Amino acid sequence: MKKHNEKNICTDQVNVRTEFSSIGSWALKNWPLESAHIIETANKLCRNTFLFDLPWDMEQTHAPVTFESDVDWEYMPGNDPEFIYQMNRHRYFICLGQAYHMTGDEKYADCFVRLLLDWIRNAPLTHEAAASTWRTLEAGIRGNCWTKAMRYFQGSPSITKEVMAAYTDSLKEHGKYLLDSFTPFKITSNWGVIESQGLYMIGKALGNHDYCKEALRRLKLEAVSQILPDGVQWEQSPMYHNEVLSCYLDILWEMEKAEEAPGEEMGDAAGEIKDAAEIADAVEKMAMADLAWQKPDYTQPQSGDSDDTDMRDIMTHASYLLYKAGREKSAGLIKSGAFEQMDYEGGWEFGMKGVAEYARIGTERSEQHLYSLEESGHDILRSGCGPLSDYLHFSNGPLGGGHGHEDRLHLDLCWNGENVLTDAGRYNYVFGEDRVWFKSAGAHNTILADDESSIEFLDSWGTGAVLEGIRINPKERNGYTLLEGGHMGYFQRGKNIYMNRKILVLEEGLIFLIDTALSSEEHAYQRYFHFGEDGRAEREDTVFRYTGRKSAGRIWFDGKSCVKKIESRLSKHYNEYKSNECLRAETSGKGMTVMGAVFSKGEETLQVLECRVEAPIPQKQLNIEQAEGWRIQKGTRSYNVIMRKQDIGGDVVLLKSGPCMGIGRLLVCGPDGRTVSF
Repeated sequence: MKKHNEKNICTDQVNVRTEFSSIGSWALKNWPLESAHIIETANKLCRNTFLFDLPWDMEQTHAPVTFESDVDWEYMPGNDPEFIYQMNRHRYFICLGQAYHMTGDEKYADCFVRLLLDWIRNAPLTHEAAASTWRTLEAGIRGNCWTKAMRYFQGSPSITKEVMAAYTDSLKEHGKYLLDSFTPFKITSNWGVIESQGLYMIGKALGNHDYCKEALRRLKLEAVSQILPDGVQWEQSPMYHNEVLSCYLDILWEMEKAEEAPGEEMGDAAGEIKDAAEIADAVEKMAMADLAWQKPDYTQPQSGDSDDTDMRDIMTHASYLLYKAGREKSAGLIKSGAFEQMDYEGGWEFGMKGVAEYARIGTERSEQHLYSLEESGHDILRSGCGPLSDYLHFSNGPLGGGHGHEDRLHLDLCWNGENVLTDAGRYNYVFGEDRVWFKSAGAHNTILADDESSIEFLDSWGTGAVLEGIRINPKERNGYTLLEGGHMGYFQRGKNIYMNRKILVLEEGLIFLIDTALSSEEHAYQRYFHFGEDGRAEREDTVFRYTGRKSAGRIWFDGKSCVKKIESRLSKHYNEYKSNECLRAETSGKGMTVMGAVFSKGEETLQVLECRVEAPIPQKQLNIEQAEGWRIQKGTRSYNVIMRKQDIGGDVVLLKSGPCMGIGRLLVCGPDGRTVSF
């Protein structure tokens, strides 16, 4: 490592303080709300008040907790230990550093030192602490947050030699702890990536190349194991997908800085630069998956254990770092889902040079409207890239471990950028009725049998045996789109039922949902449709009239279904939920039970007729066990749909209903008079 004399150290500190001062002024001007929030958070900390409400706090809180004297680092309000974990991650140390440069007030440095030393003295590593303040996950996050926070306080009179000695000794303890705590479980878990990132940052801060080398080895192994070929982190939670992506972004940035100033880094910087391509590959794949499933309001879908979080900041970082890595095409595409200017946190991370460089990246908007994330089982159909576009997300992939939910055949729907149908969220991780309900199928827009889950939840994270969803690739023909999937999950619960969902998009804003349950037993089937927080439904003749804040439409259900409006729950952020409306449609049947629903956007009239299907050869009408037909009219446009329920056999080959005639398991005929077979 290049050695600095005392004069160089002083010069470096002046340069760092000057840079941070410039960023502070930039942040106050360009991101006033974010800046005010950070300063408010820092002021609370000076009063020993803790509130975890930063956008990417994994387990947010909504009620501040104040310690009148000493901080109790193992304090747990209620029965949720996540408060302990969140408090011991020390993300708020970074807030103190940023407030320090935005205000010039030394009290924030004093608060940082007070809390840091108090934690070091009063939260030692013990066998018991390994399950609370010293979980390896929190140790990894502290490795990242401490080293980032300390940069802000370079040159502060509060950072004495004694403070630096205590900080350095604790970092060494953290580093050894993380080095020795690696297990095969970490290869497959977000914990492993977060801990490896922390070890890497500690290695950089201490000048310990062995730590960096081992952390990088683990990170590459974890990337290969955890990131599916479609770019999705396997745990099936966009929240944790983005936590993992954030870690790889930090590592890529450290490598970029090493390349720009190798003399300031370790002797083996050239070896690290060779590895940067692998890290950039991981970033690129994960960010492109984010771009695919990002909702029109720029939030992540609430699949699995995920909050309703704006993704534009992390997309901004991905765009910038891929641009720096020479991947301009991907950088431009990803910028379409990011901020136009560098985001608040990005300014502090990448500096004024990064602010200027990001402004030079051209935004490239993709013409693609159908995205298929095959390995993770997500299909996304969108009408455009803007905040007022329509969006449809169909999920039918593997469970994804402890953070996954029972969301096979689940549907998210946005009209004019507004949530029409949404996942209920996660609420919290405390095992009990709430945790089970938010994870269960009943909290999702899917199909149940006998109002029971197909998965047995053993605790907050574990389940009984789970049968994976059956993937059927999406199809596009003659302007129509068909998304489809199935599952046999109920076989694990002693019910021989095959569930299938077809989502037929007839035109923009007109969706025909055909749900099928196949069983030799009699069952009652329930379909749930959870509305966004502003959605309301009222019965209007043969349909339900839907109204939201920015959108309206009509919803039709088949005549066999008994439809009721019920109260449900929606958790957009951890530790919080509110009431929302939900439609529950129930149908009973044996054999093949077909359940239909139509979602029609806008004020045009909607009429749906259930029609009989004919066989022109040998000119006979088919019974309902053989085929079903529908005529869907929106305004002046009509669509005829036929679904064959039995395979072709005997003399029944050609099917006909109105102008729709052809051979196939699903036939559609629209205003152009042409029959299309799927």
